[in-house]
Amino acid sequence: MIIISPENRILRDVLTKRFKSVNERIPCDIVIADFDGVTYHILTLREETNVVYVSVSIRIFEELLNFGAQDILTRIYGDLIVDPEEGYDFSLRIDLEEKKSDAAKIIKDVALLRRNIIGAPFLFVFEAVSRGEDLGDQTAKFEYRSEESIFLKPSTDKVTVVFSILFKDKDDQVFGQVFLKEFASQAKKVRNAPYVTYSKVPPQEIEEFQLKERDDVAYLSVVLFERHFDTRKRGTSVDLIPSLRDYIHYHLKCCKAYLHQRMRARVNEFYKVLNRARPQIENKEKKTMSGRTFKQQKTVKRW
Repeated sequence: MIIISPENRILRDVLTKRFKSVNERIPCDIVIADFDGVTYHILTLREETNVVYVSVSIRIFEELLNFGAQDILTRIYGDLIVDPEEGYDFSLRIDLEEKKSDAAKIIKDVALLRRNIIGAPFLFVFEAVSRGEDLGDQTAKFEYRSEESIFLKPSTDKVTVVFSILFKDKDDQVFGQVFLKEFASQAKKVRNAPYVTYSKVPPQEIEEFQLKERDDVAYLSVVLFERHFDTRKRGTSVDLIPSLRDYIHYHLKCCKAYLHQRMRARVNEFYKVLNRARPQIENKEKKTMSGRTFKQQKTVKRW
């Protein structure tokens, strides 16, 4: 299994090069795509080549702002935040010369921009539950992809996260069902792991949304207790939980690719067996009525 890194490596590499070559004065204009439909725009203007603008577009940005994202983003990015670029939801302005002493921290924080925005509600809830605050019984819903949502339900001593996962392909529905069942089963064998359940019907925690049962949608519930989001483990939980859907689909594609590779290898073995079983071509010498000889070549059909 491979854990998908929460940072965007292209963002990290571009900013690292820009900080190392501040004096080169090279403008840039780069658009980057990330998981869950997230889009970045890195821009350096010709008249201001020592400044890099980083903008991000996220489908559920406004919903996240209503759930603590604004305070958390202000805490992380501070004076780097500027008015968002047209067509984007959130923008940063980085003066490479002025911020050179903080380059390492800025590069890390910007590379984690998607994680910090999408993970903001999780961090907000984890901190509130740890402080013993009463957030009520209302469940938050974030439709982070078309027809796919994350449901966040805080309680006094735990946080329940429910993913509705859409499988568009028939093959993915079969693979997904097997994978999610095994995922939930193996989680029970790991000591101190979150409690994980898989269901084809909407679980009780989200019954207020009155969702209909569908063949192409599955539900994965993850129950996090206080030991999973205390001060030491909070950051890791924010790294892993929001990207769980991407992790699942990534490994489904890997499973399908592996099976296709095995199938092609098996077909090649069958071809070798058939070729070995093919009868040899026989050359028979025959004579005409005048006594002349000739050879008749026997043709053999191939499979």
